Amino acid sequence: MVDFLNPESAKQMADQLSNLWKQAEKIAPSDIKTSFAPIDQPINSLGENTFCNRLPRTGEWSGETGNSDWYPDRVDIPTKANEEGQTWGDILDKHGIDGIPFKDGEPDFSEVSKGTVEIDDFSTRRFGAGGNFDQADQKLAEQRGCTVEEVQQWRADNDYTWHEKQDCKTMEKVPREIHHNVPHTGGISVLKSKQSETK
Repeated sequence: MVDFLNPESAKQMADQLSNLWKQAEKIAPSDIKTSFAPIDQPINSLGENTFCNRLPRTGEWSGETGNSDWYPDRVDIPTKANEEGQTWGDILDKHGIDGIPFKDGEPDFSEVSKGTVEIDDFSTRRFGAGGNFDQADQKLAEQRGCTVEEVQQWRADNDYTWHEKQDCKTMEKVPREIHHNVPHTGGISVLKSKQSETK
């Protein structure tokens, strides 16, 4: 509780309110956006994948939306896989990047990837024996000359996940705090879309 008779407490409260007001003044109602892009246009050069077009709407693009670098608002606090409540600025600095490049609506996580493999039997099943993650762990273990368990343990210890690329074979091992907070369409969505077209 603030003791308004104590000049130090009153000054702290006034400073906090002043800072809060300054932050609120920076946000115009027209600046409040949803997290995902509209789904009314194709995102790739083939004109495919229109139903699941998911692109970041906050932050800034260096050029064309979905075909340039995306720079998150550094003061925003991503909500997924971010138990420490870090800002985007903290996360970007920790991984030594300024933003995320996109091409044809797909993020390029190569700057933060700690392993890239191609799997043989990409499916809509991510987890479990034979799932995409299991196959990627096996391929990376072969590539690195270690066990599958060591790859899985490293991912768990360092909070990394597999990003399933839209080519439906390439898997990138990337930080969860980045992957889970960059709206995008991954390989499973692309595969589901293709499967629904054939029905």
